Amino acid sequence: MKFYGFADEVRTYHQNAGFLSELELAFEKMLRDVYYLGPLRDSPKREYTWAGGDPADMGRRGEYAVAAILA
Repeated sequence: MKFYGFADEVRTYHQNAGFLSELELAFEKMLRDVYYLGPLRDSPKREYTWAGGDPADMGRRGEYAVAAILA
């Protein structure tokens, strides 16, 4: 994902806006860890069982998403 920064008005209206450049960079670095699940994920289920595991990823179709959130 790409973060295109704050609007110019933000820098204009705020006196100490020098930190925004660092915030933009930190936000973009954080977004690098976001992965798109895609439209091929499984349909939501009414109930999920969780065995207490810690999955390494979300799975190709998002099948481990609930376990990753709960871990």
